[in-house]
Amino acid sequence: MHKIDPERIERAARMYASNQEASDALGIAAGSFSRLCRQYKIETPYARKRRRRKEWSRRRAVDLLLDGEVELMDLDIDIGDLEELEQALELQW
Repeated sequence: MHKIDPERIERAARMYASNQEASDALGIAAGSFSRLCRQYKIETPYARKRRRRKEWSRRRAVDLLLDGEVELMDLDIDIGDLEELEQALELQW
């Protein structure tokens, strides 16, 4: 197997919407792509989607709380996200 330059891996991870598309473009298996991304500390397209979805969810929760549409107890969030949500609320005030 030939060595793939980390810059090519990073570029593919940014350009493509899924790990499968990025790995196909590089001509490697999806598992190898994920492993290489972990090795070089590169965010995969899948991880990027999860991160953005979580960020959107937090912003939406803050907006709903500020608008008075929901109470904190009504939100389905875990304790780890609660601190970040409180910080976001403090920034909004």
